[in-house]
Amino acid sequence: MTKIWLSVVVLIIALTGFSYIAYLSFSEHREYGKNSVEFYVLTPKELGLISELCKTEPSFSYSASDGPKPAIAVMTCELAPEEVHGFLEKSEFEKQSAVSYRRDDIEMNISSTEHGTIESIALLDYLKD
Repeated sequence: MTKIWLSVVVLIIALTGFSYIAYLSFSEHREYGKNSVEFYVLTPKELGLISELCKTEPSFSYSASDGPKPAIAVMTCELAPEEVHGFLEKSEFEKQSAVSYRRDDIEMNISSTEHGTIESIALLDYLKD
C-alpha cells in the first residue's frame, strides 16, 4: 500500500512540474531574474552564458514565438562591449552590423548607452519549420 501512495505522490509531483514548465514555455510574456525556475527553463544557453559577464544583476524577459514571430529573450544588465563582442565571435556568431550578430536561426541585437556600455541584448530565435 505504501508503494502505491509513493507512486501516486511521485506522479502528482512530476505532472505538476511538467505542467508548470509547459505553462512557462507557452506564456506570452514573462519577466524574471537569474535565480528563478524561469531562468533555467526559458533562457537560451547563449544568453545564460553572456549573463556571467554582467557587471550588474541581470534581469530577463521572454516572449514566446507565435506563427512567424520569433521567440524573444531579452537580458538587461551592464556589460563591457569588448567582452560581449569577443564572446559572440568565439561562439561563431557572424557580425551583421555594429549592433547585430547571427548564427543559424538565432539573431542577437545589442543596445548600448550613450557612453558605449551595453545595457541589453535581445536574442531572437527563428524556430525552424
